[in-house]
Amino acid sequence: MARSIHTTRRHVRDHARDDHGDRDQARAEGQRLRVELATKRRIKAQVAAERAREPLDGAVVDPATIPIVVEDVGEHVHHAASPEDILAILRRLPPGVADGLTSITLLPSRALEDGGRVLGCYFPDRACIELYADDLEPEQPFRPFQALHLKLRALATLAHEVAHHHDHTARVARGRWRADHDDQQEIYAERMEHAWFEEVVIPYLEQAYAAELARLRAWMIEHGGAALPLALLAGDPRVTRKGGRRVFRWGVGVALETLFADVAAGADPVETRIAFATELHYADEYAIPRAILAGVLAEHPTHHPALTLLADIDVHEGLHRAAEALSREVLARDPDDLEAWIVLVDALCGQTRWADVVAAATCAIACACAADSLTDAARLLRDRARAHLELGDHAGVERDLCALALGGRIDRKRAADLRRAQLDRLRA
Repeated sequence: MARSIHTTRRHVRDHARDDHGDRDQARAEGQRLRVELATKRRIKAQVAAERAREPLDGAVVDPATIPIVVEDVGEHVHHAASPEDILAILRRLPPGVADGLTSITLLPSRALEDGGRVLGCYFPDRACIELYADDLEPEQPFRPFQALHLKLRALATLAHEVAHHHDHTARVARGRWRADHDDQQEIYAERMEHAWFEEVVIPYLEQAYAAELARLRAWMIEHGGAALPLALLAGDPRVTRKGGRRVFRWGVGVALETLFADVAAGADPVETRIAFATELHYADEYAIPRAILAGVLAEHPTHHPALTLLADIDVHEGLHRAAEALSREVLARDPDDLEAWIVLVDALCGQTRWADVVAAATCAIACACAADSLTDAARLLRDRARAHLELGDHAGVERDLCALALGGRIDRKRAADLRRAQLDRLRA
């Protein structure tokens, strides 16, 4: 994307005076020029305001002079990061990145219309940061462990919002990129959050909360079968790409929250460990789930969910033959294990053994229909249609695509994608 806009008032005026043959096209072009001119004016005003806020003498401000205001402290309002935590992090960040901040305010939780939550916000017009509380029941089990996890997340959010402040006051103001490039600003904030969490937040937590972290790690090992490093718990915030596209990542923090919930509910200890490993593998973490499953299988060598999850991890890591062997081992004992059938189909697809895929997917689809699992049945239909296509069995492809067309919007879209692939093969 260009770093500057060259549209001027003269461009708008000249366009209005020209004699245009296509009025609709002329109207659209005039609108585009006016929007560009308005954007240019807004950018100039933003940059001027940011430059006006820069310290003139270059002196670094003591973070202790930044007001930290706590609002609405109640029984259920939990501010994970204390003013002491915030000041400690600000003092450990690179000198000057917080210069010009007018305040940091801790407020009650803030929800979004879609049910999500806002963790923090930076307001460039006022150069202030707001951090939002969590709703944490005082009698909630494992509250100290949950509070520590929330503190980690809140301090990561603080680093993110400070990065936005530094971006506005020291980088955008000096022409690093245009002030309306939201994706560039978010990319920078995510990158700095990631770096500062590893360089600043983790060392602070390890020093200030060493005993609490030791207890949390011991609790995770006892109930989950493994402890998660702090860097892993924080997750990777770098999800924004150029153009504003965001890449979804399953957060490892979900695994810890699941572990809290399962232990609080009194779930079976083995099932609790497997659920913990499952959530971690959803986040594309495989080494720790393998260690957890090794512990489970040492106690229960034929445990089907543990073997099937291990096979699924093998598929993700490209170990398709090992995955096939494990899933067939489970199916030899339980031919109705749908998860094992699904992993077997994935393992065979990975080996491009398309005739075997058709056979396995046919059994798996029957199993999914018997279990009334329509989502799994649709996924397996897509796999079988792909196998038919690779084998040149276009009648088989047609049967599976007709079945998929009866499904939901996503199934119909994938059926259309397969049909296009089929047509390309036929043309070739």
